[in-house]
Amino acid sequence: HRDTGARLLAFLSQGDSTRLRQGSQSQRWLLFRAEDLPADASPELPADLRTQVTGSWVMGQKGLAILRDGQDADAQAALLRYGPSLNHGDYDDLGLIYYAKGWQMTYEIGYGLGSTHCQVGWGSQTVSHCLVTVNEKSQGGASGGSLNLFAELPSLRLVEAESPLSYSRQGVSQYRRTVALVGSGADQVLVDLFRVRGGQQHDYSLGVQTQAVSVNGLEVGPEEDGSLAGDGIAWGEIIGLDGDVKGYPNKPYWNPPPGNGYGFFYDPRRAPASRPFQVDFDFGDARQTRLRVHALPEAGSEAILAKAPGLYPHNRNAAYLLLRRVSPSAETPLQSSFAVVMEPGGQPPEEGVIPAAALQSMLVDTPVNPRYLAGNGLLFFPGEKAGDAMTVEVPAAEAGAYRVVAGLMRSPSYGTVRLLVDGEPLGEAFTATAPGLSGPDTVVFGTRELTAGPHRLRFETVEGVRLAFGLCWVKLAPAAAAATPVAAPAAPVLDQVDRVAVDGDDSHMTPMGVHLRRLGRDEYLFSASPEDDALRTAVLPGGTLTWRGAVVFLALREGRLETAATHGAWDVTYAGQRLGPAQGRHTGKVVAIDDAAHTIDIDSAIPADGIGRVVVFRNPAFSRDTAFRIVGLAALPDGRTRLDLGTQPILLGRGRVHQRRPGNILTSDVPHEFARGVMNRTETRFFEGKRISNGRGAESRIRRLIYEEPMRIEVENAEGFAEGDTLFYYDLSLGDEAIVTTAWEGAPAP
Repeated sequence: HRDTGARLLAFLSQGDSTRLRQGSQSQRWLLFRAEDLPADASPELPADLRTQVTGSWVMGQKGLAILRDGQDADAQAALLRYGPSLNHGDYDDLGLIYYAKGWQMTYEIGYGLGSTHCQVGWGSQTVSHCLVTVNEKSQGGASGGSLNLFAELPSLRLVEAESPLSYSRQGVSQYRRTVALVGSGADQVLVDLFRVRGGQQHDYSLGVQTQAVSVNGLEVGPEEDGSLAGDGIAWGEIIGLDGDVKGYPNKPYWNPPPGNGYGFFYDPRRAPASRPFQVDFDFGDARQTRLRVHALPEAGSEAILAKAPGLYPHNRNAAYLLLRRVSPSAETPLQSSFAVVMEPGGQPPEEGVIPAAALQSMLVDTPVNPRYLAGNGLLFFPGEKAGDAMTVEVPAAEAGAYRVVAGLMRSPSYGTVRLLVDGEPLGEAFTATAPGLSGPDTVVFGTRELTAGPHRLRFETVEGVRLAFGLCWVKLAPAAAAATPVAAPAAPVLDQVDRVAVDGDDSHMTPMGVHLRRLGRDEYLFSASPEDDALRTAVLPGGTLTWRGAVVFLALREGRLETAATHGAWDVTYAGQRLGPAQGRHTGKVVAIDDAAHTIDIDSAIPADGIGRVVVFRNPAFSRDTAFRIVGLAALPDGRTRLDLGTQPILLGRGRVHQRRPGNILTSDVPHEFARGVMNRTETRFFEGKRISNGRGAESRIRRLIYEEPMRIEVENAEGFAEGDTLFYYDLSLGDEAIVTTAWEGAPAP
């Protein structure tokens, strides 16, 4: 573990941990604990660790899946959390966070002081996240769900998960999300399919950290008074600097009515929506970054645009798109299949600009430690008195005159900052105080003759009430070079986005299809249930597609099929041509477990090629499935297969028998935090069906686990357990079903 930690630190600091530590907030901790990197600590990571840090990855027991692709300014990522929402979490099972163009595209407003009105009443509520809210209620009850699909193929990276327990109190039987990154590099887009069954009202919400919004293809009504909770409520407009609602002092943990977050929206606008439309969210930066949301509403939908606050006034305010569907009667459970495509856009980074992430390693002589805020892409400097400064050492490529330019944010909590170059003042001070968070502003401080080599830029606070500032980037621009002209907005990647009708059984899950016209190609993504064998059909301009199982992707250019991909699908034909594998999934029963070696033996043969990177385990006693990455796979005699899970533990945790009570009940005086959820403080149902052992021969399955003092564990059979025994909780047992899904991509036969 020390070797892995050293490699990670060398990678993150690119071999210069001293500079990285100089910018740390934990100087006292580092004073007593920091060590020099070993001489052989290479910034190059081994393949598995590099994939974990920079590639697509699943953390099965934690319930986190990350899709990644692209490098540097073209990097994109989508994080889907399907695990239980634990103590200090939000009501956001299946929450999605999308990153592109150096920005957090879908706004996750964060977690500040846990008692503020904005945190309790807005930031924690389901509707403030990129989710579907049912019946205007935040998620409640048990928490956490199952991973269904995970694949990384050349043309797409895809994850699917479900968590119906999150809304079981609202009569929801299906709460399932499918997310795919389509394309590669700078030209990727994200497809989001969200299916819900149950309840009477479904609100798909998507927030972005800007209020510069334009709409195309939809006539939106005027701004209304109040909020989405009614005319007399608009909490989002009166948030104080401390994160509390103005006029309601000394009320920690107060949840402003109606208590579901809807009262924090303001200036709502509405329109009926039955056809595709687009909403552009402009981030207002020098790169003209934007997020274009292509909404593909079902019949009877309503579109709502509304403003909303950030966590504090010094954070960015937000704008939200909500897609609303309502059941025609209170007795009729609603079924919704939301489809949204997110298209990021923007100019490439300006040559010579050094972003805040890189400036961290260039900090020198900065006793007041700045913080890197990745969500805003800035170095936040919390000045304490006039004259406090943040200094970065940046290189001039050659001797000559340079314009010194910086990107500085504006905020209600920011003050005035001046610049000194190598100890000498340059230009006018910049006042960064503003009513809300905005920017970064491009500030040209002036021109200075510089020698080749490093130079110190000292950003210094000026006397005033506010002494903080936020630095996003700096640039030394040769004065002889022409000023960079304002670039035209980046050309869109998508020319057309629409739904494709799919015929076939929808009793288990509504099949869906999306068409993208991307960079001259017609791309089609189809999604259906991975659990049944029903045949699905879609009629395309170039021929008919039929398939069984989960996911099919087709890419055509001028009507000719260029590539196809499948995940968990079989019997795939397009225009009469058979595509992909003959089998969509491989299943078997667990017949042997080596808890120490982290290996599982399955009673069936599973091929090493053409499969996804994840195995899912299922048992009728489980409240949810559990997933592991497949690190290795080996054929065994008698048609069995051994799965190597690498370093992933099968052990979920330990406890200690405090008492053995009548009725097959054990109590443990060692709590386990996965039993303590934010939605239900005493029961997440995470441990239902899991194996419990004392390590001395006694073993059973957990029926129910209640978080209390001591923790109560109801088991199938408590024989053999005694007070004082160590308890071991295991994720897997003999007899569990294992499911490995196929993953394939290829060109059609000539």
